[in-house]
Amino acid sequence: MAISSSTLAIFSLISGGISAFGQIQEAQATAKTIEENAQQYAETTAFNARFAAETELFNAQLSAETARFNATQIAESERYNADVLRHQADLVKARGRLDVLQQKKVAISTKATQEALYSKSGVIFSGSPLIVMEESAANAELDILTTEFNTFVEASGFTSEALERERVAAAAIERGEWTAKTALDAAGWMVKVEKEKAEKQIKAETEKAKRTARAQRTSGYVSAGKTLLTSAVNYALLYNR
Repeated sequence: MAISSSTLAIFSLISGGISAFGQIQEAQATAKTIEENAQQYAETTAFNARFAAETELFNAQLSAETARFNATQIAESERYNADVLRHQADLVKARGRLDVLQQKKVAISTKATQEALYSKSGVIFSGSPLIVMEESAANAELDILTTEFNTFVEASGFTSEALERERVAAAAIERGEWTAKTALDAAGWMVKVEKEKAEKQIKAETEKAKRTARAQRTSGYVSAGKTLLTSAVNYALLYNR
């Protein structure tokens, strides 16, 4: 049984419609895939940026705490050394006071002994005996002054070194804080740069995906239109045969 031209025309038209619908569906599916891939890229890029930022901040905080801890350890050690040096200075002063007291005691005892000997021998406290006693007293006073001066110099040395240790301790704390602040500031700057970079990448990829998806849909509609037009022409030719 032969198929009429009108039947072929209808089949051609239906086939063209189905083909056009399929082209549109395929274009829509492809565009959706492109958009989904772009969304996945955005989510992955954002996650990686957040992870990198958290890692950077963690490392910076660790560096900052380490710097502060090391500075504190150095400062505590130097302060302890300063306390030891001050204690040594106090001991030197105490020893100096004892030496001075002992020297004064010896000077008084020596003078008393001299006076007793001269009195016992009937020597008058004038002339040579008096000169001897005065020279002895002067020498004793000089020894006392020398002891006081040496004590002052030695104690001052310990005190000056203690002050230097305290200066080193303060400098260590300041350096530790500066190092910590520098690490945190650098991390903050790096996080900002990485965040801006990720945002630009996401924006660029999203816009590209939108353009590609739009072009894919347009291409699908154009192809479907061409298919329908071809089917319509074939229908007209077959129907009018």
